[in-house]
Amino acid sequence: MMRVLKLYTRDHLLDQLRLTNRLIPANPPRDNTQTMRIDDIPSSVTAGRVALWCRRIFWVACLLVSTSCAKSLDMSGDRIAVPGNEWGVVVGSVEIEAEMPEKPATIQPLANETFILNVVQIQPGDPEGLSPYADTYELTTKAGEDKLFVSRLRPGRYLIRSFQASGFMGLGGDIKAEFTVEPGAVRYIGRLHITVPRYLSQDRPYRFTLKNAQQADLAKLTERHPDLANDMREAPMELRAATP
Repeated sequence: MMRVLKLYTRDHLLDQLRLTNRLIPANPPRDNTQTMRIDDIPSSVTAGRVALWCRRIFWVACLLVSTSCAKSLDMSGDRIAVPGNEWGVVVGSVEIEAEMPEKPATIQPLANETFILNVVQIQPGDPEGLSPYADTYELTTKAGEDKLFVSRLRPGRYLIRSFQASGFMGLGGDIKAEFTVEPGAVRYIGRLHITVPRYLSQDRPYRFTLKNAQQADLAKLTERHPDLANDMREAPMELRAATP
């Protein structure tokens, strides 16, 4: 018994295959509206070609879904209670600084630029958080802003993977800073300080460091979440060792 996957007109199939692989002439002979089975496709355009086309669409769809499903890492505007064992809370801050020009300049292209940090939950078998099931988060901040964030997350390991500027193509890069969310605990993970160039150039790389700004960050946290501030303890994030 021949299994029919789906029925289309011959013209429709030829148009799709020609757009995908360009293996069929632009003006093939037409047979009115005759329907055809998938088994009738000529051998010159094999199922492998069709599968390649389907895989491309699949990965594009996965990228769009993962991007659209990223949650905000900053929950400081929400009411957050001291967590139970199913959750943990981390407190930290991010500061992005544009490097000072060698000469005074009236144009400051990064003065109000928005930056996005990408954060993902990682597992022992998925150190980069590339699994479609990994929780993904975004933290938005501006150049020159000292951004405090408070996050209520599932216990586990998390990776601040990268950052990028929203309006400057190519301005961004990897961070690779890890932190741990402990069950039922409030932990201060420190401050990530990033220095970015005022204009793009190969000899002007970005730089970043981890700092302990607990005193300043604790003062802000006390105003918004005094209960969390009383329970907060240090658990600084760590940079991954550079791979050769």
